Amino acid sequence: MVIVSRDHALAGRDTAKISGLVDEPFITFHRGASTHQALLDAFAAIDRVPQASFESADLSAAFALVKRRLGVALVPRSVAELDPLVSHVSLVPSQAQTAFSRLARSLLTR
Repeated sequence: MVIVSRDHALAGRDTAKISGLVDEPFITFHRGASTHQALLDAFAAIDRVPQASFESADLSAAFALVKRRLGVALVPRSVAELDPLVSHVSLVPSQAQTAFSRLARSLLTR
């Protein structure tokens, strides 16, 4: 899922395509984090690279940056729903889930 500020153009929408997020500044997590790799994989699937506005080491900082309208962030669904002060939007067709699944499979085969 992508988290966005409550007044973002995507706030209130159920779904969005990763191709609709190419011009969005992303708050990324450190290299090696599963969310960082999932973001790169989702964008690679459409032959693009995400625009990183900030890199965060923890979720609370990422949520704070999103609330201040400094970017959007890709996070697991279980985390996206923890903070009622941000909106969360599912990626379709399940691009983030595909990226997370691919990452999980690669980790299991190491």
